[in-house]
Amino acid sequence: MVCWPFFLKPSDAIDAGVALLKAVNELNSDGSSNPSFQIGIGVHSGDVMLGTLGEDLRMDTTIISDTVNTASRLESINKIYGSNFLISQDVYKGLNQDLMDDVRYLGPVLVKGRVSVVSVYEIITECANRDLKVKTLDTFVEGIRHFSNGELEAALSSFDDVLRLNPDDLVAQRRRRYVRQELGRDDNVSKVQQFTNINKKTIEPIRTRTGALDDTSEG
Repeated sequence: MVCWPFFLKPSDAIDAGVALLKAVNELNSDGSSNPSFQIGIGVHSGDVMLGTLGEDLRMDTTIISDTVNTASRLESINKIYGSNFLISQDVYKGLNQDLMDDVRYLGPVLVKGRVSVVSVYEIITECANRDLKVKTLDTFVEGIRHFSNGELEAALSSFDDVLRLNPDDLVAQRRRRYVRQELGRDDNVSKVQQFTNINKKTIEPIRTRTGALDDTSEG
């Protein structure tokens, strides 16, 4: 975990994360026989409590807060979404315009330990299928908005379009599967097995009475 100093900008944290992922990708492609490895990054912004306890021979610095917990949950969600870099809307609001082409809105999520939703965004700069995610970006976000508004047929159509161009997009796969469940087209899967509830220790779904995700952050 890294606590970014208050006098630095959110975009600095994004630049550092992208540089880290780039270094990992270069290490994995160096042609050696060493096994490759993957990392996940989660970034959130907010107030924290930081302190140091101990004495001369043993000092221990720790940091606690809802901000820390949320960042940790975002990092964990990477495993579910097949992504490597997720940020919250609080971070997104502080990004430079030149970073926007590499940011994809994934929708609202209620992470364990919070009572309010977190709007999640993916940094796709160092994704293996970045070009395809950029190409399908508008269609994917359109599907998320339809989904949030309870327009399930339109959402399904959007996610189908995304997956035709990028069949390995795990987030689109999960959105599409959940929409089909809501429409009653996946009889072999229970509706309670929602795509955002695969790992109940990490992530839980928010749903309105229409069955759509309740996006409290997007107008």
